[in-house]
Amino acid sequence: MSIYLPPYNFLAVVDAYPEVVFIDDEKGAFDKDMNEIELDDEKVKASITKLNADAASNLYQLERTTSINENKPPYASIGDQLDMLWHDIDSGKLGDTAKTGTWYLAVKKVKDDFPKDS
Repeated sequence: MSIYLPPYNFLAVVDAYPEVVFIDDEKGAFDKDMNEIELDDEKVKASITKLNADAASNLYQLERTTSINENKPPYASIGDQLDMLWHDIDSGKLGDTAKTGTWYLAVKKVKDDFPKDS
C-alpha cells in the first residue's frame, strides 16, 4: 500500500474514508475520536476519478442553472418563468400551440444548449 500524501483532496478523502472528520495537511486525517487514519493513495485516487466522473455527468445541471457560460445564459429566474407561463396561458397557448409560447421556447433553448447525457 502506498500512502496518500498532502496536499489532501478533502472531498476525495471523505468519499474514500467516510469516518474521516478532520484533515490537516501537516498532521493527517482523523476520525471523530481524533485517531489518525492512514490513507491509501490508490483508494483516494479512485475516489478522485469517481468524483470527477460524477461532476462531469452532472455538468449540464450547473450549466443550466448558473451563469458559467456567457454565450448561453441559464434558465430564467423562477419568477420570470412563471410570468412567461402565465402570459402563455392568458394568451390561450395550450396544447400544441403551447410549444410556441415564450416559457416553452426559453426552457427548450436551455435544454438544447445543455443536453443531459444519456
